[in-house]
Amino acid sequence: MSTSNRLDRSGTATHGIAALIALMFLFGGPLLSGCASQPSPPVQEQVWIDVRTPAEYDGGHVEGALNIPHDAIESGIAPLALARETPVYLYCGSGRRAGLAKQRLEALGFTHVINAGSLQTARELHAQRHE
Repeated sequence: MSTSNRLDRSGTATHGIAALIALMFLFGGPLLSGCASQPSPPVQEQVWIDVRTPAEYDGGHVEGALNIPHDAIESGIAPLALARETPVYLYCGSGRRAGLAKQRLEALGFTHVINAGSLQTARELHAQRHE
């Protein structure tokens, strides 16, 4: 299984720069005084996030899903610079960790966060969305 979609706590300096840029979008403007305001990021069609551990993700995941462990969801989603209205589908082993991540994303202002439950139910929902 490919791990190219994994975002976790092992970021490099490049991820730090991306996170800084994402923070500029998250807080609706520049971090440095005198900088011009940036437009809001466009709403993407949908984003799928597997909030399980990297080992669980490597064992199988929804096609195209990113891996952001639930306990790192805030720092992991920041570099994506998503519009707050972007549909974000979360799943894990049973739905519990996805529920925790959902609460954290809603606290950040995300308005369309869906707990897709387990990997199996997420695969079924993903298939319905991509028919």
